[in-house]
Amino acid sequence: MKDSILGKLQAMANKAGNNKKAILERINDIEKRLKVNNDLLETSPEKNRRLLEACKTAKAVVKYGMTSKALKLVANNNLKLREDLCIDIQEYMILPLFIISPNEIYDVEKLCYLVGGQNNYIDILKILFRMYEKHILRVSIDQDISFNISLALRTYLQETKEFKVVARTLKDVIRDVDAIANLYNNTETFAQIAQRQITKILEEYRGEFDFCQMMLDLRHSCEEYPFVWYCLCHCILNGCSIDRESDLINMWVHHDASRAEIVNYVFNNDNAYIFKNKIFERSIDESGKADKNCIEVASDFKRKYLKGIVKEKRFDDIIKCSDIHDKKAFFNEPVQKQVDELASLLSVENFNGVVARLKEEGLRTGFACLFSGIPGSGKCLEGSEKITIQVEEDIAQALEFFVQSHS
Repeated sequence: MKDSILGKLQAMANKAGNNKKAILERINDIEKRLKVNNDLLETSPEKNRRLLEACKTAKAVVKYGMTSKALKLVANNNLKLREDLCIDIQEYMILPLFIISPNEIYDVEKLCYLVGGQNNYIDILKILFRMYEKHILRVSIDQDISFNISLALRTYLQETKEFKVVARTLKDVIRDVDAIANLYNNTETFAQIAQRQITKILEEYRGEFDFCQMMLDLRHSCEEYPFVWYCLCHCILNGCSIDRESDLINMWVHHDASRAEIVNYVFNNDNAYIFKNKIFERSIDESGKADKNCIEVASDFKRKYLKGIVKEKRFDDIIKCSDIHDKKAFFNEPVQKQVDELASLLSVENFNGVVARLKEEGLRTGFACLFSGIPGSGKCLEGSEKITIQVEEDIAQALEFFVQSHS
């Protein structure tokens, strides 16, 4: 949220009329199609009735806002749905906008204008978060806080059975914390909402994921924990490092000068909690030195808390010994033939016989081998090591290879 909420609301004022008109046109289209032929949209009368009542509610709220007049018009709509989802009337007055547009992602500013709540941004945000906590809505990763229907609600609407909560995975939790953390990029009021919502989701899953318990523990042991809550999940999801001068940091400190002190402390102090406890570590620059202005999620942290979530470069990419297969080092057939012949002469089965024949002829009983070729062509490593591998170790240790290079 680079701009203030009030600024964004003002900027959207000119679009409000068009937004409402588009929504009303969509509602009228759905109602018309439902009345003409029930099979056009849904497969059962119950689904059609539910959608038709949702249309009526959405139309009333868009026309009259969240007022007492709209409340009277929608009071008896979707009673079973409201009971199944355990939602109150405020939540219900907003939910039909999601039901009639199940693939729509609504940011809060747009919803404010659709339901006539320009001056009630905080109240509407709280209503949306109540439905998020009930697993009815999910937060969308965006620069601004946005919502769309959850998998649980989508399944319920399609099957007309009981509403069943779909448990979040660790990656879902990390993703949601990252999305909610966007609220930090504003005034203290919004930062408090972010703090409260992140705490709730971490507490919900603290018994299931060690990551959540660790994040909660930071509140009591780490003074810079707001920085961790804001940055950590973003880095995990995007596999990125954090630069001291990045937009991510600049947006965080924009509305609260005290946060700049936390940033300075973190980047200037190797004894900061996040380094000592291996949550973050300094990135390595091109020269191989630790970068004082750039940090990333620590390798130890990834292995301890994020197994299956992220790939740890320094260890996951290592080739295991069992994965290395023996292969011939030479691909030039004439050269390979000569090496094989030499290795055969030096083998346990042939070596003693060769030495005896040399001795009978009055010749030296050893071998002097000449490997020739341009530098880097594999004389020392590929040639001598290949032969050493092919013959017995005790004989190989007695060999002397005289290597001469020719340009």
